[in-house]
Amino acid sequence: MRDPRIPLAFATVCVLWSLSWIFIKIGVQDFPPLLFAGIRCIISAGFLFGYARVVGLPVNLQSVSKGANFLAGMLFFGIPFVMIFTGEKTVGASVAAVIFGCSPIFSVTMARVFLGERLSPLRVLAILLGLSGLLYLYLPAFTESGFKANLGLLLILCGALSGSGGMILAKGLLRDENPATSLPHQMILVGPVILAASFTLESHEGLHATPAFLVSLAFLSLCASGIAYLLYFWMLKHMPVAQLVYIDFVYPVLSIVFGRLILGEPVTRRLTLAAALIVAGGVLASRSRTHG
Repeated sequence: MRDPRIPLAFATVCVLWSLSWIFIKIGVQDFPPLLFAGIRCIISAGFLFGYARVVGLPVNLQSVSKGANFLAGMLFFGIPFVMIFTGEKTVGASVAAVIFGCSPIFSVTMARVFLGERLSPLRVLAILLGLSGLLYLYLPAFTESGFKANLGLLLILCGALSGSGGMILAKGLLRDENPATSLPHQMILVGPVILAASFTLESHEGLHATPAFLVSLAFLSLCASGIAYLLYFWMLKHMPVAQLVYIDFVYPVLSIVFGRLILGEPVTRRLTLAAALIVAGGVLASRSRTHG
């Protein structure tokens, strides 16, 4: 009999990860994005390390070096966090979530290039659908406003590409490592790097942690990166990965809804169609990984 807690955990992770885009948007309005991202990494790592100690999980790396975890962490957390937090200064939360929803499609492409995985016709169709959605979303903005005005869109896209690269690297180098151990190690390694970048590149004059920022930081650190990851690890043990990846296709859609309800962001026909194309591409990419 299926554990009734699984649907609840699945829905909780979908909601937490979709809301994360909303809280990033809220937080970066009042706080430097790199400083925000670096603090989030440190707090999230501390939360996950603390939980591991309380429940008796191993906290030391077993099979790989800190160097490998640092590289994976930079690709999976460091660069994406920097790109996303900076990009959302000018990009709407729902648009950012939809763009990042291309990650499964990028992962399929990178798996072909770097791991030699077969590129089946279904995967080709998935890539074409995802790229069509991106182009449909991007081209009018760049045509009307130009490159500089839409730099935030490119930053989000670079974050998605980096995150996909991190997944490919983890599949190759960290496949024998417990993610509950490796992920907080990655966060604690890259967090200080992001903070160093913040103190080098950002102005902290007159810095003030507003209540909106503190709520955003608490939610992102403890809920989106803490509770959500713990639930995700638990689901990995209790349901097929092929079903679990559907979280990646649900949260962009929910982010559009929450962006509208909480931030009043417009839900345009272009955004809706682009999201449909990207989500469809992601679903096909997931099915092709399962059956290809």
